[in-house]
Amino acid sequence: MNRMTLIAFFSIAAVSIIHSPLLAAPQPAGARRAGSAARAQADGEVQLPAAISDPLLLAAWLRIYQQQALIQPSGAAAVSGRRLAQFARQQAIPVVWDTAQVCKGGSCSVLHCGGERCTYDDGRPGVDPIYIAPSERADLQALTRTLAHEIFHRMQPFGPVRTTRYEEYWAFRVGTDVAQASWPRFDGFDPLDPLFLTLWIQVNRLGYYLQLPEYPAAVAAQVVRTAGGGDPYSGVPTQAYGAP
Repeated sequence: MNRMTLIAFFSIAAVSIIHSPLLAAPQPAGARRAGSAARAQADGEVQLPAAISDPLLLAAWLRIYQQQALIQPSGAAAVSGRRLAQFARQQAIPVVWDTAQVCKGGSCSVLHCGGERCTYDDGRPGVDPIYIAPSERADLQALTRTLAHEIFHRMQPFGPVRTTRYEEYWAFRVGTDVAQASWPRFDGFDPLDPLFLTLWIQVNRLGYYLQLPEYPAAVAAQVVRTAGGGDPYSGVPTQAYGAP
């Protein structure tokens, strides 16, 4: 090997070593974080809600987030599972297990009313939580249904008013659709007809809600009331006729 060939060989070797990944200059931590964030965004990583820390409650939130089909309540804006999940995250609503029995065995948010105006804010610092019954731990689908139901209430879809049977109907329906659950039943019931609405409560054994007023003012003009006739069971499944 002559002298010129030897010099060329060592020059090529030096260039190869300089450009080797092993000797590349380390990136600043900020650049690495930005790159990771970009990759995560490209991979469709979901931004989880900081106000929910329990893994099982987070799993239920994520199942809600994944549902994008629109549900259109009469008299309110359309919702989807994703819109519910985003609302809970944006409002920083804590979701906790109701170990203190605030809801007396069920799941709820505490509604505070002054006259006719109601809010989920108790006036103290911080966002009031959604309380979930510990019994929901055993069934992720039921937990998902319940959490979607409670987030729907927190959106106050019919205004800052007291809860009604009609709102409960839609909270159950939204939760059931989002969780793809089989209960409660909804086929054949017109929630804008008071007779159907009451029958729906009875058929699904939700008698607790009969103590609530029927409708919010937002849908009062749409309510169908049968005067002196008609068949209140028209369109109701025949198996529902024997309901108490």
